[in-house]
Order: sequence, then structure tokens, then C-alpha cells
Amino acid sequence: MTPKRKKWRQLGRGLLYDQATRTAKLSVYVKGRKGRKRLRSTLYDISAEEAEKAIAALRAKANRGSTKPTAIAPTVRAFYEAYFDLIAEGVSTSTADGYRTVINRYVLPRFGEMRLSEITAGVVNVWLREVKKARREEGKKPLSGATLNGYANILRILVNYAVTFDVIEESPFKKPLAREKVNLPKNELTDDERAAFLNAFNDREAFLAHLRAQHRTGNVVSCARYPTPRAFGGNRRWDSPTAEVLWSRFHALRPFFIVALTTGLRLGDLCRLAWKDVRWNEGWIQLVMEKTEREVVVPIAAVCETALRECRARQVVGELVFVDEAGAPLSVTRIRRTFALAKTLAGITRRVRFHDLRHTYGSSLASDGLSLAIIGKVMGHMDESTTARYARPDNRVLEAVRQSLNRHHAP
Repeated sequence: MTPKRKKWRQLGRGLLYDQATRTAKLSVYVKGRKGRKRLRSTLYDISAEEAEKAIAALRAKANRGSTKPTAIAPTVRAFYEAYFDLIAEGVSTSTADGYRTVINRYVLPRFGEMRLSEITAGVVNVWLREVKKARREEGKKPLSGATLNGYANILRILVNYAVTFDVIEESPFKKPLAREKVNLPKNELTDDERAAFLNAFNDREAFLAHLRAQHRTGNVVSCARYPTPRAFGGNRRWDSPTAEVLWSRFHALRPFFIVALTTGLRLGDLCRLAWKDVRWNEGWIQLVMEKTEREVVVPIAAVCETALRECRARQVVGELVFVDEAGAPLSVTRIRRTFALAKTLAGITRRVRFHDLRHTYGSSLASDGLSLAIIGKVMGHMDESTTARYARPDNRVLEAVRQSLNRHHAP
């Protein structure tokens, strides 16, 4: 098939424009070492009005002695489609997936057709206020400050990559973004909750009682596929052989959560923890964290060592520390479902996320009087302000303060 020929239209001196393909050809003469020199530039995905501005800017630069053509910044959508795969190569898979979700769901509908050079801090600040107002008018739950800040950061990251890849000359962000107030979660497990949580993995009777309480018999209906009516929509019985299999699968993940509580590793780092990272002789775990790409060394506590050796002694062992019954890596879905069930069996009804196991680890170290520098080092923090979140007063800290005051102010 013969490609369609462009129909150029003269818009002005040195400017040809094709409406169908939104393409512009710029041509300006400047003074060179050997007389006059002709500068040419082709701009794509540009309107006629923008093309006229571009030729005017190029002519002004030529008159000032500049020989560099003025480039029109692409739209946010065009840059995303052209460069996001390259951006994704420099971050983790989970981070890239998060970027992609936010960009497609929130950024492109609002900024997709705007030029990168037009995305200023003021424009983003107005957008965040619009988002908050829209959710309030729709009667929806307001987004957290951390979520709104994350949306703004992802938009700024796109612009910064455009500067890095020399798509635009400089960032249009000339002032800081307005930051929403962030309420830091305080969902660490108490000592009693932590003990109940781990004990749930050994309580077979409570597990089977939970299955019994959740049991549904289903509805008996006739089906053309079977000669007799059958029950559909039910689930497993608590006294069936399958229930014992489910119990063993649930119980088998106890070492995983012990290691999580005694190392403070993130979920992704736990899932890819390999035996080569476990230094038995030295007594620590040494690995490069996926999120920060920083090496971290975590001491192995006695209970952690017991859990690791239990995994090592199982019939199915792979290169990774935590694998399922077939030797495949543990799925995140199974981990999260097991975590939710263990909370239920332990009687923990308040909001506690898996990541709060890491917070529990850091808060326990802070409550025992370890310095923020030490805590930050074993947790792989890049900023001491991040570690400072864990230094919150609990009963042990308050009791230590009370004893100190009693010593210094005795009657």
C-alpha cells in the first residue's frame, strides 16, 4: 500500500505545516562562518498555533546568535507511551506496576494532552485540590495524604525522566509541590498480640473450628450435565481429609512469619530470600534490598535460626528459603490469605497490615533502647527521619522514664 503523501501548507516565512499528520517543518537562515547558514527542524504532533510559536522562537534565537532549534515538548501521553518501558527497566517490577496504575487511572485522564513543559508545581497543586473536592462532593472516602503525595510524585518523576532523557531542556517545576499531611500508621503488634498471632499457627482446633463456622452446604439444584441433582456453592467440610491438608499448609507458614517478625524484612525481600543470603557461620542474613538496592545485614536471633533450620530440614528445599510444597516460590496471595486468617484466629480485629510486622520489628528495637543509627542500619533505611518514626513511647519506654524521674526527684 502506497503511503499517503503529506500536503504541506505554507503558514509563514520558513514554516510548512501538514494538518493531517500534525507535522511542521521549520527553516531559518542565520549567519555562519562562511556566510549564511540554513537551520532546519521537523516537529511532530504539534498544532498549527504551536508551530507558529516555534518558528517565532527559533527566529528570535537565530537573531540572538543561537543556532539551536527550539524543540516543542511532547504531551504527557506521548512521552509515557514512548519512554515508560525504558523507565520501568530502572525500577522494580512492583514499583513499575504501581507507576503504571496511577498514570493510567489518574494522570493521563487529567494531563494526558498537556505538554510536559506545562506541568508546573502550581498546576499539580490545583489538581490535588480538585481531586479532594471531587471525592468530597461524590461522598467518597477522602484519599490519604500519603496517597495524594504519591500521585504528585509520580507525575514529577515522569517530568524528571523527560529531562534525563533530554526530551525537554529543563524541569518546569520551579517551586516545591504542596505536601499533604501524612498520618503515619501506628499498627504495631503488642507483645500479647504477637504471641497470639504466632500461637495461631499451632492451634489446630481453632483452625478447624473456623472452617466449621465458615462452612456452607450450598444449594442442591438440577443440572443438565449430571443425571441427579447436585449441591453447588458449598465449601470444604471441617472434618474432611481436605481440611487436614489445609491445616498443614497453614501451619507450614509459621516459620515465614517468625522470620518476618525477627528480621523486619519487607514482603518482597522475604519472598526472594535465598539460602546463599543466610550466613550461618557469621550469624546474620546479608542481602540487597529490592526497594532501595542497598545491602543490609540483619542479625539472626535464636528463634529466627530455629525457624530457618526448620525450613532447611523439610523434604522439599529449593534455592529460596521459602517455597511451597512443590518447591515453587511462595505466592503473595497465599501469604496474605494466611496472614489474614492468623489474625482472625488470634482475635486481632483492628487494622494490621503485613508491612506492620516490619514496623513491629523496628518499634521493638526502639523500645529496648537501641539507637536510631543502629535501627536504621539493620532495617536498611536511607534517611534517619524514616527510622525516627519507630521511636514512639510504649509501656516500656514510659516506665523507664517514670523510674528515671523517681530517681532524680525522690521525696
